[in-house]
Amino acid sequence: MLLATSVAQAQVETAPRYDDLSRRSHPPRLDLVSVFNPWGEDLLVHRELPEDFGQWVAAAAQVYADQKIHFDGYMGSTDDGKHYAAAADGQDGAWWGDSVHLRYNKVADGHVDDVGERAWICLDLPVHAVTLAGYPLREAIAEDFSLATDVYTIGGTFPENIPTTQAFFRRVRNIRTFFARQQKYVELRVRKEEYRDPKFRPAESFAPGDLVFFGHYGDPEGTGGNWHPKHSGIVGTVDARGLPVVIFNMRVSKGLVDEYDGKINQTRTIEGKEVLFERYSDRYSLIGFGRIVQPYVPSTQVAEAP
Repeated sequence: MLLATSVAQAQVETAPRYDDLSRRSHPPRLDLVSVFNPWGEDLLVHRELPEDFGQWVAAAAQVYADQKIHFDGYMGSTDDGKHYAAAADGQDGAWWGDSVHLRYNKVADGHVDDVGERAWICLDLPVHAVTLAGYPLREAIAEDFSLATDVYTIGGTFPENIPTTQAFFRRVRNIRTFFARQQKYVELRVRKEEYRDPKFRPAESFAPGDLVFFGHYGDPEGTGGNWHPKHSGIVGTVDARGLPVVIFNMRVSKGLVDEYDGKINQTRTIEGKEVLFERYSDRYSLIGFGRIVQPYVPSTQVAEAP
């Protein structure tokens, strides 16, 4: 796994875009903080989409991986993500999850809003990566919401389902809806047996920079798969078959980089039973991907929440 990580890092760090995106990501500018730019990053916007935009996204994901951003929660927590704003609040201090004592511990190091205060839940990584790479994903989704509110608010217009707070951009269904409506979304239900078959080829290849969608707890034996999207990441590399290998994500490695077929040997309690996931692909079913294929050209004036 370390070898795969170093290969992915070498591919993106040698490009000038990595250095540019790293400088844009940190330190934060508090005057830029908004619902569309929650960490006050010096964001660029590509009005014409580069042909290699996927590599821009992968480079942005690597920038965040090198910042060693923490998972905002702990094993078994039900309130993940509540410390997100600490990364750009003008104060020194972060809250890190403690899986041993099932609590959060406050950490201060004398540096205001440094990278050690950055904490995420899973969908924050791909949303930030696509945005830092030059596509204003939150702004684009908010505009699409104004054009098709009923599509996004199936189940009600509760606060988390309106793009005026970060909660809206942390719902996998909303991100998938946007890609299906405005960009490219390909559903590819790849079973773990298929992934491990060297002769298997997906109907369409994944590519670096794709936003990959997963289901929780793998592809249970005899069920045909667990295909409801609950997790997400960014593809770093693909194999000769066109399937993801290195994936930037928030849950398993704690380092934001995993191999989809890599060993994790992780045990979880599911419906009262201890279940061992030997590999990453055992735990998360591979559902499909979203890909940015068009630049964002605003057609209406989208009002930001303060």
